[in-house]
Amino acid sequence: MARQSVGFDPDDFSRLARETGDRLRRSRKTLTWVALAIVAFAALYGAYYQVEPDEVGLVTRFGRFVRTCNPGPHAKFPFGIEQVQKVPVQRQLKQEFGFRTANADIQSSFHKDDKTQAEAVMLTGDLNVATVEWIVQYKISDPYKYLF
Repeated sequence: MARQSVGFDPDDFSRLARETGDRLRRSRKTLTWVALAIVAFAALYGAYYQVEPDEVGLVTRFGRFVRTCNPGPHAKFPFGIEQVQKVPVQRQLKQEFGFRTANADIQSSFHKDDKTQAEAVMLTGDLNVATVEWIVQYKISDPYKYLF
């Protein structure tokens, strides 16, 4: 058997370098398009928001109030430039002092602990101590004043 000599051929080396460079350029171009598609999807996803029928949305840009938006679909600047805080203006809200409602049903149940019992202790005008459990019910009329 005759032994073949393997020699260095500069044409093979340059062809291999060209093919490798072409593959790198194609993969780099594909990677660039994938990255751009991901950024575009994130921008569209972050720009859309929905305000429910019983809410009003307050939009802040870099922490400063910009506008109020009514119920429905809306768009904002994405990536944290604008933030939306939704305020329920049509609901009647309540705050309980001295107890917490554990289960609101036909037969409601309530929960008391040390913190809630401390909320109920009050000093009367004649300097006696009284335990008063109370509820405040309210409706938000001005969402800007409520948040800021």
